[in-house]
Amino acid sequence: MRTPDDVLTTFSNSWNRVAEKEAAANPFFKKVLESQRRYAAVVVPGRRFMYPPYDFAANHYWPLKK
Repeated sequence: MRTPDDVLTTFSNSWNRVAEKEAAANPFFKKVLESQRRYAAVVVPGRRFMYPPYDFAANHYWPLKK
């Protein structure tokens, strides 16, 4: 069963609030969080460019049943 988009959005927004609160209280956490965000800012756009959406091939060979 796929997690609905609104649940994923709520989870992401909640995590952002928790992470910002923890970063304000913990300098090491803040350093690691910022490092991970910088890394993701490079990697995620590259992955989007290099890899087509998985659904494209999956739906071509194994379309969802209605």
